[in-house]
Amino acid sequence: MADESDNEIMSDSSIDDVDNDDVEVDSIYDSQNSSVDSDTCNFASPTQRYVDPNPTRCFEDFFTVAILDEILTNTNVRIATQAEKYKNKTATVDKAMYNELSALIGILIFSGAKGDNDVTTKEMFSSKYGPALYRAAMSERRFCFLLRCLRFDDHATREQRKENDKFAPIRKVWDLFIAQCKSGYTPGAHITIDEQLLGFRGRCPFRMYICNKPARYGIKIIMICDVETKYMLRAMPYLGTHTKPPQDKKKTKFVQLMSTMHYQPVIEASGKPEVVIC
Repeated sequence: MADESDNEIMSDSSIDDVDNDDVEVDSIYDSQNSSVDSDTCNFASPTQRYVDPNPTRCFEDFFTVAILDEILTNTNVRIATQAEKYKNKTATVDKAMYNELSALIGILIFSGAKGDNDVTTKEMFSSKYGPALYRAAMSERRFCFLLRCLRFDDHATREQRKENDKFAPIRKVWDLFIAQCKSGYTPGAHITIDEQLLGFRGRCPFRMYICNKPARYGIKIIMICDVETKYMLRAMPYLGTHTKPPQDKKKTKFVQLMSTMHYQPVIEASGKPEVVIC
């Protein structure tokens, strides 16, 4: 029988040990740097400034069927395991569907845009203090249950993959997402490479502490962005000393690691963009 503690938020999520149930749902999406800018949905050249007014189309341009299918398959495997612990099989522990997974991701994006990512789920779903959009999408209990069961890879093969890649639990979904970021946008004449520390205090083998950053603790992401629109063309997590560049040491490490985007035909046809390093 599931006790009442199942309805409470638990603390600290982990990329390294995502199967540990002693995690806090809120920390999974806790990032002080989460934000949504309408310019990031610009899929035309920077000079045209076209933004698709359809939010569903914008969402589907980034979260493709392949991405949702990968997440949904592995999440439902976890749900099936967790549902066995419940005596009463309510809708809270049912398997997830595509539209429900999209709604879950939408809530996370919206909460980041509104700055609700640092409040408890009780406040988010409160009929008195929280936006009605959250409650319209799903119940608080269902939201918490889905976040606890959210998985991005096949757990059966994870340990083998982690021997060569610390980012293995989310690598496939990450690569699919970055591929969409690259394929759907033509950058302008100037792009820049810089880093951002995404606030995160959960357990993670490559979590960093940088005292001069606002969040201090988090995951460092190296990004290459369009200077004019701030659109992210490509990104990679810094995994520690094992994040090694190719053999040529004369060039900047991160420029080498991320320069494959320069060989896209669409870019070569109009000339390679100038790289501006901050």
